[in-house]
Amino acid sequence: MEKIIDPNSWDFGCKVAEIIKVSSNGLSGHDLGVLVKRAGDEFADKIRNVKIADDQIPVHVIAMGSTEGYGPNRNGDGFKEASLKDYHKTFVKYAKHYRHHKNKDPKISYGQVKTSVYNDKMRRVELLIALNKDKEAADKYGGFVADQELETLNKGKDLAVSMACKIAYDVCSGCGNKARTRAEYCGTDDCGYGGCKNNLTKVADDGHVLHVDNPHPTFFDISTVIRPADRIAYGNVADYLQKAASGEVQGGAALAEAWGVVAPLAVRLESIHDTTTALQVKLAYQLAAIEDGLAEGLTERDNNLARAFSPEVQGPVDLTPLGTPGSVKLASGLRALAGQKVVLPVRDFISLVMGDGGEKSASVANQVQGLLPGVYNRLIASGNLEDGICNNPYQAQQGLAPASQRNWAEKLSGAHSLDADHIRRRVELSAIRNLTAPNLLQNSVTKQAEASGEAEKLARCYAFYKLAFLADQQDNVQLTSDLLVRQNYIC
Repeated sequence: MEKIIDPNSWDFGCKVAEIIKVSSNGLSGHDLGVLVKRAGDEFADKIRNVKIADDQIPVHVIAMGSTEGYGPNRNGDGFKEASLKDYHKTFVKYAKHYRHHKNKDPKISYGQVKTSVYNDKMRRVELLIALNKDKEAADKYGGFVADQELETLNKGKDLAVSMACKIAYDVCSGCGNKARTRAEYCGTDDCGYGGCKNNLTKVADDGHVLHVDNPHPTFFDISTVIRPADRIAYGNVADYLQKAASGEVQGGAALAEAWGVVAPLAVRLESIHDTTTALQVKLAYQLAAIEDGLAEGLTERDNNLARAFSPEVQGPVDLTPLGTPGSVKLASGLRALAGQKVVLPVRDFISLVMGDGGEKSASVANQVQGLLPGVYNRLIASGNLEDGICNNPYQAQQGLAPASQRNWAEKLSGAHSLDADHIRRRVELSAIRNLTAPNLLQNSVTKQAEASGEAEKLARCYAFYKLAFLADQQDNVQLTSDLLVRQNYIC
């Protein structure tokens, strides 16, 4: 689960961010006294030996307070002191300074997190950030000039920032329920304090403030935002005002979903110890990146490639040699198909899943096809990627498939293989027959909140099937990945 955390959702009694003034002689004298007054001598002492280049501007940021010292924040998220002491260093390991949580590429950052400190006296996490002062700094350290940030800070204004973190689960402060996603939050019937699903920050008769604790957080982003995160995490102003008027509190997980914040691959892999799962997670990020590229617009090449996946060229697949989902026969059949680089089109996959090759499955397949653009971005954002990979019933078995299934798969290769030669022949065949190229879908569905229901479940099921297929491929993986994604945009 990803979360957005706003430092201003605690009351620290001062600005969240301020420039640290350092003379040519280093941090001393009046400058040192100003910092000590703001942050205390503990932080000042710990950063005394941190080197900041002349082309970087040092900024002190108060990131978050511990639950023991400040209570939960106004979004219902709390961080216990022990967790912050153990995990604040992940800021340095993974985070850079971005804008608006666009953190997929470090090359579009604006500064570095030089060090992080848990301030025992203040009971909070504090950061030393080095912002890029000019173009030379941006070229040297990567990213862009932090001109907007520095202008704001030099005017004596507070810099609106928020941070992103990933957790395996959070814990209800009232009943102890562990939730890996917001869908698993406790409700009124489960929790004596009303449940985190609808009652975050509610004050009970005994004075308890309902919130979720965030153990084992990995912080991977600190971003400048136009205004505090919870003010812009809705489709429009009217949506926010309606929710605010109703008293509904949006927790950090809801804010991250609204922003589309996703943890970087390195953060995700840190908690995965199974090599098969790790490989498929890497591939999911690879396919999501291809989706991002297609979001910028489909090309003439995409139109030509679409011909290779035209139903008129491919024809239906005889599914008889495949068993039912979860059976050994299906696993061996998928092994035979993978050996020929054959991927079932979505219409045939839905027939297999539903056990029906008639109009009903055809109708469902049409709905599912419309949800395939952006499906890997949604899988990554769902919080269920690893579980889906582990529980995928459409993974090929290890070893050699029976000869009958291998022969069947080989016969299908001409019409369905992703092998480059077969793709080229099908494109040529479509042109020779003067067939109309299939229509291409736009990459319009990308956010978790925008897709739900049975059709979306089947779309994700198909996406997991393709992930398992791709993990079996040994050569031309990049080309195969490209074709796998583009196949999802054809209707």
